[in-house]
Amino acid sequence: MFSLWAYIWLLLVLQVISEGKVTLVEAWVTLVFCVLLIIIAFAADKIDQYVEDTKKSQEELDEESRKDELKIKKGDLRNIAKIYGDNTVVEIA
Repeated sequence: MFSLWAYIWLLLVLQVISEGKVTLVEAWVTLVFCVLLIIIAFAADKIDQYVEDTKKSQEELDEESRKDELKIKKGDLRNIAKIYGDNTVVEIA
């Protein structure tokens, strides 16, 4: 999208606004566009990194939750084994 704007701006500057030459104002506007695009690209990269880190954090939380659930199930099986014996647990599992 931004690369398309760069070509349109180049066309406007060289063909429409001032034919065949670049004025000082156009040069400064071009420089400002360049800086803005760099800032936008940097911000987009940081936002993407934040989203990926958040997604990883959510996946890690889900994994911890699953491990906790397995620990609870193992604890339940141990309690059943204490009450009814090991053979019962093997039949349940």
